[in-house]
Amino acid sequence: MNMSKGNFIWRGIAALFILAMALFTIVPPVHAAEINNSGVVKEGETINDDLVLSADTVRMDGTINGTLMAFGNDIIIKGDVNGDLIALGRAVTIVEGATIDGNIFTAAQNITVDGKVTGSVLGASATLTNGAASAIDRNLYYAGYSYIQSAGSKTGKDIRAGLYQAVLDGETGQDAVVYGEAIEVSGKIGRNAEFIVGNPSSQVNQTPPFIQNMGVSRNLKPGLRVDPVAMIGGVMTYTSKVNQSSSIAATPAGGIVFHTPVPSEEETNAATKPVPAPSPASQALAIFSSLSGFASNLISLLLVGALLLWKFPTLLNENIDMVKMKPWQSTGYGFVIVIVGYAALFLALFLIILVGVIIGFVTVGGLGGITVALGLSALATAGAIFSLAVSFISKVIVSYFAGQWIFSKLAPTNSNIVWPLIIGVVVYAILRAIPFLGLLFGIIATLLGVGAMWLVFKQKNNPSVEAI
Repeated sequence: MNMSKGNFIWRGIAALFILAMALFTIVPPVHAAEINNSGVVKEGETINDDLVLSADTVRMDGTINGTLMAFGNDIIIKGDVNGDLIALGRAVTIVEGATIDGNIFTAAQNITVDGKVTGSVLGASATLTNGAASAIDRNLYYAGYSYIQSAGSKTGKDIRAGLYQAVLDGETGQDAVVYGEAIEVSGKIGRNAEFIVGNPSSQVNQTPPFIQNMGVSRNLKPGLRVDPVAMIGGVMTYTSKVNQSSSIAATPAGGIVFHTPVPSEEETNAATKPVPAPSPASQALAIFSSLSGFASNLISLLLVGALLLWKFPTLLNENIDMVKMKPWQSTGYGFVIVIVGYAALFLALFLIILVGVIIGFVTVGGLGGITVALGLSALATAGAIFSLAVSFISKVIVSYFAGQWIFSKLAPTNSNIVWPLIIGVVVYAILRAIPFLGLLFGIIATLLGVGAMWLVFKQKNNPSVEAI
């Protein structure tokens, strides 16, 4: 009996999906994660699952056999985590005696690691301190303002950091690659050191306004300083506009290599060739491009905000109150929801096609196409709603929150609800138009707004511990 071309295609696709499902069986199953809004795991308590801890103050003194996600103002880890730690808050502290049997991913104002980490640490903050008892078995990756590796602390492999200032007093097993304005070394680096530093100065640079009151204990003078007791097992390479050998008192085993910054091709051309003035047409095009992005943000957010004020004013204010009360938790949950949400959409797409193929296989193609079409239609609707919340509603919530604060300062006795929306959206659109920083503002607003929506939803359903 001959098989028609259509049936052959359906059966071929089905075979491919069966093969794909067989491959998926080698991937460990995804387990549910507990959500604990008390923010506390007591000493002696053991959680045999992934866990989300959320509260103003998060304290984990017990044992987590799984991944720990912690969101709050102050996050204190004193127990053991047999998995990765994801922490987002104002202050994240891994105290002496704590063990993270995995990696740490964290962003905060201040980060302190004084326990044992069997994996790597990836951090972004104003300050990061490795205490005297800290032991990181693998690597440290850091972006921020100030990093202190205290005497006695150990990093098993590499340190790679981009920052303003760094103090390396501990032990680094392999390479230290640090790009900053001020770097001091008095510890041990097992292999090579690579530094890009600012010009030495006797004056301490003024702390940037956005870093003030963020826990920076002291500012270092610009330049590279290597103490006589420092030990570097390989080559120390540093790049600076001036030779800083007078402040290098130790002798690396592989010697010292000094580089001056290499000018880019654009800088070289600028120094040798006059730069033609941009034409009026190109200037107009650049201005139009910038204004169009600004106008698009402004109009879209004003329309969505006006609709929310008209139809859902109470719900909008509930979300704004959540932003006020739980900013760090909202941002943390926003991060999780955005990732999980889009991952769920892709998974749903896969399942819809799989179910359609199976039905088509069983019914010899009769209902397969209809099933896929209906499923994709429903998925498109769900995806559009989720994307609307992520791309627009989240920004409206944060913009309205900022607008309320600004308007309360300008007109404390005025209860108008429209002006805060207009002011907040205009301010957000201006900030979003700033190159590079605008992207950061957009990400923060998205995570903060999405997380607030999730927390309001949870509050209405009022579960204390639930699965995700």
